[in-house]
Amino acid sequence: MTKNETIKGSIIKLKEELSTSYNKFDRDEHVFGGVCVKNEFFEGRNFSADDWEDTFTDQGNDGGIDWITSKPEEEDCLKVIQTKYTQTQPSYSDIKEHATKLITGHSRLLKNDPTLNAKIRNIFDTQVNTISENHKIEYHLFYSCQISSQIQKQANEIIKSNHPAKKVIIHTSSDIEEKIFMNMDESPHVKEDKI
Repeated sequence: MTKNETIKGSIIKLKEELSTSYNKFDRDEHVFGGVCVKNEFFEGRNFSADDWEDTFTDQGNDGGIDWITSKPEEEDCLKVIQTKYTQTQPSYSDIKEHATKLITGHSRLLKNDPTLNAKIRNIFDTQVNTISENHKIEYHLFYSCQISSQIQKQANEIIKSNHPAKKVIIHTSSDIEEKIFMNMDESPHVKEDKI
């Protein structure tokens, strides 16, 4: 599988895996998010329909948040996620707006904003209850397209300027594909002994 086909192939594969449990996994934009979450936070392991239900928040009144996960738990970190299934490179100001929307959505969850839908509030509560009270927070933006290094640099600078205490991570198609390839590599790795 070439790098250009990796994300599409992973979407098809995840649809097949999940369709045995549910028939609602038909929108590529949603399944793209599942591919990102599965490979980045579940380390490519089995991502079941239950895992999907426990992390997928994308619907009306979701505060711009598509997914929330605390996986892997040993990191003691809540990940607040937005995914963009697009072939069009966003501008640095688009990326800044996406990050701001995620951060604001998370702030609304912390305040138990009643205008947010019940599903996202329940998923947030469930995920927060799997980690410590003093957990870290990360905001992840996943894009199915390439983003130039110049735009990424500008976006990171303006995000850091507007939200200096927040950790925002931008993932491009290359980053996602690299993670998929890394998780597909199931060859055993044995540490070399030194004498």
